[in-house]
Amino acid sequence: MKFLRTALVVIFFGFYLLISQNAFATKICILRGFDFSIYDEVVSSFKGELRSWDLVCDLVLKNNQSSVGSSLRKSSPDVVLALGNSAVSYMEQNFPNIPVVYGMAKNVEAKQNKSGISIEIPFEKQLQLVRKASNSLNRIGIIYSVKNISKAQEFISSAKRYGILVNSHAVSSPQEVIKILPKLRNEDLFWILLDEGVLTVKNRDEILELANKLELKTYAFSPVYLKGPYGADLSVSISWSSYGKQIARLAKKMRERPQQTHPIEEPLDVRVYMKKGRIGLNYNTANVILVP
Repeated sequence: MKFLRTALVVIFFGFYLLISQNAFATKICILRGFDFSIYDEVVSSFKGELRSWDLVCDLVLKNNQSSVGSSLRKSSPDVVLALGNSAVSYMEQNFPNIPVVYGMAKNVEAKQNKSGISIEIPFEKQLQLVRKASNSLNRIGIIYSVKNISKAQEFISSAKRYGILVNSHAVSSPQEVIKILPKLRNEDLFWILLDEGVLTVKNRDEILELANKLELKTYAFSPVYLKGPYGADLSVSISWSSYGKQIARLAKKMRERPQQTHPIEEPLDVRVYMKKGRIGLNYNTANVILVP
């Protein structure tokens, strides 16, 4: 009988601890701007770092704004992970008092209850990694739209710090790019900037094919563009699993020190992607991923 009473006390105490832990666990909600597959890897590693936190909702904003608002009010999270600029803007406009840690977004200002990891890799970091990967990189050619001159100037300034000369050309429409590209044939690398006024879905394949015919090594802003027979040669991209963990660590800091304004962080773990078999590339560079 005594043993039974002791067992019941132990069970009751264990159950009490479980209830208490759940009651005081940090409640987290995930808000995705869109249902992009790339978000899944970020979310998976984020949750893996925060197993003790209580996931109360996982929502997609696109076409669901009214139900998202209702779910957030009902679940009353302590922190929201906002993925994408649209998710960040939605939280700012509709729930400004709920702390937000964000990812997959850029040009967001840090506040006392809002910070995150930018999706942008600084040009200097990209250039540093690419220079290690390319055996000789002294001249780079870029094409930019007249609307994106500030981004082009930022790139030129970063390249100058590495002693790299930049041959730059402005275009007023994507249709002009094909005419300009042959002017870059003597450069060590054609660097494709993230610029909708230069690279579009319609001219993407044509640009890459022409660069290949000109035997012009090409850097693309995403490893996606390395695929196929006329794919680009180089890219630098974020390790998404590490990125999710980095966001989780920032969320912990924000939760532990809520009175501080935590600065926006750059992605720490970035990788070099190379097109396999291309001449003049250093495949022994650290963190290189080869693309067939």
